[in-house]
Amino acid sequence: MQLRFLPLLIITTALTACGFWPDLPEAAGSSNKGSKYPVFVPLDKASLPSTEQQADEIEAEAALAGRIARLRARAADLRSTSVE
Repeated sequence: MQLRFLPLLIITTALTACGFWPDLPEAAGSSNKGSKYPVFVPLDKASLPSTEQQADEIEAEAALAGRIARLRARAADLRSTSVE
């Protein structure tokens, strides 16, 4: 019974897909006018992070590891206390 409507559904879907795409207005204050595509650089010529950036990443990782340790210690303390 439902297979009878399948060709109608396919034809309707195909006809609606053939419609024109509306011209959408650009957003107010759009900064993309006249912009060019980015220039892609091969990986072997790409610049590596500077030593400052590497140091910042190391500090951030150390701070995150410290926070993880503190949270795990706090969780262990909460597990050990009994609530009555």
